[in-house]
Amino acid sequence: MKLERKLKAALRSKDKLIIDEVYEEIYNEYYKLIYYVILQIIKNKDETDELVNDTFLKAFNNITKFQEDTSLKSWIVQIAKNTAINKYNKNKKSNTILDFDYIMNLEADTPTDFDNLIKEFRQYLTIEETNIIFFRIYYDMKLKDIAEYYETSINDIYQKYQKALKILKKHYKKGDF
Repeated sequence: MKLERKLKAALRSKDKLIIDEVYEEIYNEYYKLIYYVILQIIKNKDETDELVNDTFLKAFNNITKFQEDTSLKSWIVQIAKNTAINKYNKNKKSNTILDFDYIMNLEADTPTDFDNLIKEFRQYLTIEETNIIFFRIYYDMKLKDIAEYYETSINDIYQKYQKALKILKKHYKKGDF
């Protein structure tokens, strides 16, 4: 909400310097989330970087279309999702999509905690369950926003979230991670 208010105030001021500062805050706040959303669709890290930049560029170029009754996070995630799906469909025709499990098993030169955590979770959860956990806990998304992303009911997401937590708790107690 704070960023949404800052954005609205910056747009009303029409001060390019202030608007650019708010854009930078938005980018920093949502970069990891947008990266993760796109990576789950595209499954290619190189293309994901490009599409993250495209997503923010589209969002900033169309900021006047942002509706006040919409969550900024949901709006940017939807742009990312649409951008990634368009690219996925284009790539699908040329068969250049890599398998998610292949990407997850690649040895990175400098693995991040984030990547390691995804690998750990993927040992016990489905891709969808892993995404729901990360959207909810790591990115602090509301169940409503996750449900919109998956185009399903909040109840469905809540049940999957609870199931995934139960599985993770079981393995955590066993000392699996």
